[in-house]
Amino acid sequence: MIIPLMSRATFNGPAIGIMAFWLPFSFFMNVSLILQDFEIHLFEKLFAFSNKKKKKTLKFAFMSFLSYNIKRAFKFLFLQVGFGRDWCLSEKSQVHPLEPPRG
Repeated sequence: MIIPLMSRATFNGPAIGIMAFWLPFSFFMNVSLILQDFEIHLFEKLFAFSNKKKKKTLKFAFMSFLSYNIKRAFKFLFLQVGFGRDWCLSEKSQVHPLEPPRG
């Protein structure tokens, strides 16, 4: 009984270590991409309006950016972890492996 537990722990150890490294790394890479998108989105919004409206435009740009990217960040995180794949993927791409493709 002790030998299978030890061998199972030996094989699971590297996988847990890789996941412990990869999940934060991939999450922070996604955050940096989101911040890049925010800069582009913000500059597009700010240069579209005059100087008087820049303060309101900044709030509007930030709120519209957050509402768009919060879904995207959660989708990325759930797909990375492996939980909620059915919730994240669209209905057209949800095909059970044993079902024939929908036509």
